[in-house]
Amino acid sequence: MAEHGHHAVPATDADERPGDGRPARARGVATIDRESGGVRVDATAAARRATRRRSLTPPEEAREGSAAGAAQASDGDRPPSARGLRSLGRRLVAVAAVVGIAGTLLFGHAWAVQRQQAANEASVRSVANGFLLSLTNFDAKSIDADFNRVQSYATGSFATQANQFFGSTIRKQLEAALASSRGQVRDLFVQSASAGKATVFAVVDQTYVNAKMSAPAADVLRIVLDLASRPSGWKVADVTVLGSGSATSPTTSAGPASSAPSGG
Repeated sequence: MAEHGHHAVPATDADERPGDGRPARARGVATIDRESGGVRVDATAAARRATRRRSLTPPEEAREGSAAGAAQASDGDRPPSARGLRSLGRRLVAVAAVVGIAGTLLFGHAWAVQRQQAANEASVRSVANGFLLSLTNFDAKSIDADFNRVQSYATGSFATQANQFFGSTIRKQLEAALASSRGQVRDLFVQSASAGKATVFAVVDQTYVNAKMSAPAADVLRIVLDLASRPSGWKVADVTVLGSGSATSPTTSAGPASSAPSGG
């Protein structure tokens, strides 16, 4: 007598490729009736098997998870002293960068100040030299233009004094005496130039003559100029003649043809 029973055989899905990362489609479990030879598919078993396959981690995700875990373990295993040295190194680099920037800014500021100082001194020197040449170079035939040029350098108290000294009276006297003067700056020193003020010391060689003199006379003028910065440039605010000494004296001398008004 034939023995009745069932034999379970998994049904094969031709489209499924294990390990390709795609969810498996549900497969039935085929049961063969030994007596009748019929085939019956158990859908419940198929659903359980599909659910179990979907829960499996794909190979790529498994490898990434393993790498991240190894990295975390490596950081955790690093000695505290090593982590501290790295932190200290980053701080030192940051401090060095800040110090470098500060040093560059300070150097740039110092360079700009020095450059401005040099420019001021050059301008003061030029104005002082021009004024001294105008003061000691004049002629009876061009006295008005010569003295107007001197007054163009004046400001402050010296401007007031120059307007009075170089007025019409002295101009007429010099014209009548046929006075003339020639001057040359021997030395010029900028003693200070800052905060809109400057002081200059100069030595000027002057040769002058007039109708009452038998020969030209030479003189050495030692002059201190105080200058002030104005929107139009540096101007002469005060003139102080420290003294003069004749290098050569004619038989008859009427003294210097003119001298600047002195503020001291």
